[in-house]
Amino acid sequence: MGAGHVGNGVQYGGRGSAERFALWEETTTQSHMRNRLHSDDREDFRARMRVVDFGEMQVSALAYSHLGIARTAKLIRQSDPEVYLINFYLGREGLVSAGRADTGLRTGDLVVLGSSRPCHGDCGGRRAEMVRPRHSPALGRRRRLDTSRRYG
Repeated sequence: MGAGHVGNGVQYGGRGSAERFALWEETTTQSHMRNRLHSDDREDFRARMRVVDFGEMQVSALAYSHLGIARTAKLIRQSDPEVYLINFYLGREGLVSAGRADTGLRTGDLVVLGSSRPCHGDCGGRRAEMVRPRHSPALGRRRRLDTSRRYG
């Protein structure tokens, strides 16, 4: 998680179309973690991100036209921050896959993923995300979040 991101806001709409997607990749790697990204809108990628860092916990508001995200086993071996990503989808539909399970996403869905497991997703629109350490005292070591159920 990116220390020093208190209240940071990033918008890429005013940049040249050729550099927006590359800047988004760089910024999200620094503020969140490294993932493999692609976009159907790469040539005219539009995105906004606002990050508030509360020490061990980080909250982000993100909006983008289309984004495909993959957290591969290779990326996990290279660097794993050992966090939970708790996402609340605020607009449009998408798909997230973890293991052999594909889950369709729509407005109002809550999805919990761990950074230590491979996954991929494809979505657009807006979402709110909370990132917190997997072994945070508030969650406890013995308590596990169930990522196999769909709520909403």
